[in-house]
Amino acid sequence: MRRIVLGLMVIALGAVPLTAVAAGQKSRHFTNHLLGALVQTRGSSSTYVYEVSSKQFGPGAGVLVSKSTSATTGTSRGVIYFASGSLRSVTTYRIAAEPNGVLRLTSTGRDTGLSGVFKGLHGSVHATGSQDPKTHMVTLTATGTLIP
Repeated sequence: MRRIVLGLMVIALGAVPLTAVAAGQKSRHFTNHLLGALVQTRGSSSTYVYEVSSKQFGPGAGVLVSKSTSATTGTSRGVIYFASGSLRSVTTYRIAAEPNGVLRLTSTGRDTGLSGVFKGLHGSVHATGSQDPKTHMVTLTATGTLIP
């Protein structure tokens, strides 16, 4: 369960709107929505794929690998691809089970590599979401800031 949640965090970081990179702008806040699924599990590592929706930039796609460090925490690395650039991120996460079985996720992280219109920027992200352990589907809302 924790592996699925981890994937959400990394993607959240990558889902940054391209309008944030306009030359001469100060810090830019963003909100992105992600829908993903677990595609592979090996030991304590899990791989996820995501569809990203951004009002500022449009559609994107991402992949991430998460690694559990305990039953409720872990780290993840991922990349999001948009038409005009990509963003690599690293995050830490925490999960908690709800009474109905759904897993709640919170994560924080930073951008670690940017290309295209994202090059030269850095930023941070906070994500919240959930995972259905029966279907392995994940939903996530990511908010953050990009700084030139």
